[in-house]
Amino acid sequence: MITLERLYAAADEKLISKQQADALFNFLNTTTDSRPAAQMSEADRENTRFIRGFHDIFISMGLLFFFIGAVVAFATLTDKNTALQAVCYAVLSIALWLLAEYFTKRQRLILPSILLAIMSYISFSILGLLLIANAKAIKFSEAFFQLSSTDEKGLFVVMALIVGGILYGYHLRFKLPIILALMAGHLILTILLIMSAVGFDAFSYLNILSVLSGICVFAAAIFYDSKDTERVTLNSDRAFWLHLLAAPLLVHGLIAIIRDNYDWECPLVVSLMIIAVLGVVALILDRRAMLAAALGYVGVSIGVLLNYLDLSGGNIFALSLGILGVFVLSLGAGWVPLRTFVMKPFQNTKLAQLVPAVNTNQKAEQ
Repeated sequence: MITLERLYAAADEKLISKQQADALFNFLNTTTDSRPAAQMSEADRENTRFIRGFHDIFISMGLLFFFIGAVVAFATLTDKNTALQAVCYAVLSIALWLLAEYFTKRQRLILPSILLAIMSYISFSILGLLLIANAKAIKFSEAFFQLSSTDEKGLFVVMALIVGGILYGYHLRFKLPIILALMAGHLILTILLIMSAVGFDAFSYLNILSVLSGICVFAAAIFYDSKDTERVTLNSDRAFWLHLLAAPLLVHGLIAIIRDNYDWECPLVVSLMIIAVLGVVALILDRRAMLAAALGYVGVSIGVLLNYLDLSGGNIFALSLGILGVFVLSLGAGWVPLRTFVMKPFQNTKLAQLVPAVNTNQKAEQ
């Protein structure tokens, strides 16, 4: 059996490219059952690389235990000494980078690499806050509240730029798709800090900025999606993570703006309309990730509607989960015919060239 590690090894030897390795791996693992393949193309499956075996899960469990144990130990054993905590997190950050050199660069384990990227970003960010706290001789918990002081905002901007530079270096070294989403989120935070540092009350316009940021991230996701409409290269994975970031930014920002300006009854209806529009967009782009990122808002909206039935809290929660489950299962089972219906008006248009093609084999089978 040809594994992705073997194909990547061939790519390291310059026998094939990384893109060819990804495409060949997807081709070799495509089902030979003609009927399921006729109903759902590889693009429709929205294949995303997470794990290739239980070995990935086993290593990921070890990484989680190690990281959580380290964080708890630093909090309990350093007696709130910010200087000592900063040293500990510096050591942890270096250790995580070295682990990434082995598990990401050498072994190319996908799920452990994703966790290492997230944990490294968290560790470097905490280290930055600890350095600020130590420089100002304050507690770590008080560092967040220093954001309200104009005199201290410059420190946060500098530290955000440094952490962003480290994140960019991590991207250049390991080239993980999830890093782009982390970089996009960090860039948004850095821009907010810069705007706040120059005197603009950015946090008072957080909802509007959330929508604008979501649009920018969504546009970046579309860019990577359009470069790989067959969903066989890492560009597809990059778009996946960017969609996961863009959806909550857009939905939360829009719902919050409506909630702050109208009575709740109106925003509830509009919220469901926003989610419905997002569903149509997800069908056009063939991206379930967009809806997955917004499912929390769908559940809350269902719960608020059920609240009008004068049910108990437990019944509302259970019924909301049940309705949400039926909604997800129905949408998942009917994804291909729904997408075929939604895409009809866009056939032979420029949009159709930027998204995965609609699979017409299902009609041929019928």
